Amino acid sequence: MGVGALRQDAALDAAAENHLEYMKLNAVMSHTEIPGTPGFTRSDPYQQVLAVGGSHKQWVGQNAYSGELAGCLAAMAGSVYHLQGITSNQETIGLAMRDNYCVANFGVVSAAGTGGYGLAQWGGQQLPPNTGAYYPVDNASVHGLFIPGGEIPNPAPDLARAGPPIMFRVNVEKPSDVLTVSNFILRGPGGNSVPARILVPIESKPGSVASAIEDASLYRGVAFLLPTQPIAAGTYTATFAGARNGVAISKSWSFTAY
Repeated sequence: MGVGALRQDAALDAAAENHLEYMKLNAVMSHTEIPGTPGFTRSDPYQQVLAVGGSHKQWVGQNAYSGELAGCLAAMAGSVYHLQGITSNQETIGLAMRDNYCVANFGVVSAAGTGGYGLAQWGGQQLPPNTGAYYPVDNASVHGLFIPGGEIPNPAPDLARAGPPIMFRVNVEKPSDVLTVSNFILRGPGGNSVPARILVPIESKPGSVASAIEDASLYRGVAFLLPTQPIAAGTYTATFAGARNGVAISKSWSFTAY
């Protein structure tokens, strides 16, 4: 998870455990909590960390999951917003996993500012400039089916079923840094193009290909290619072409679907 190794943090662990219990008691999947409901500690993940004695000088993000515990990480990786969350610039981690619930709290402690809810995109562990990270990784084996409605928020409300989300991201540590996308395609067995849509953050839309869809929930520096239907078993090649701050960046890689 993240760009580099993470340090386990006792306060993030305790807050994750408390929030897991809250979700279990209320049979909900949520990052926030409602005052007066069973197990309530604080309203959002940052406040939940403060409630157990964590430092206020950090930025806190959270991923949550309900289902077979063995599938927790795979479910987060096989998504849009949760994938960008586990591959961000976090430095610390806290985990709670039991009773078919999984909560992962992440912290960025070296970013400037007072701290708050959400991972600051500055500070923390950053990718080297003018390099990119992507998922699925080279030669990975991933499920060819993604259910957009299973993720909150839903990245594609018009699609009941889709293919695996494909991510490309770059360093955008400075507010002026921007990723633009000129092309992002997926080819399947036999070289056939897979129908897909490109999702980009607000800042990326003006300089990107006209067909790119603006998504306000994406972090700056992150772009996704979402196949608009499940993909069959076989080997696929993803190709990204774009620019970071006007400097061209491109990458092609292959993975297998089952």
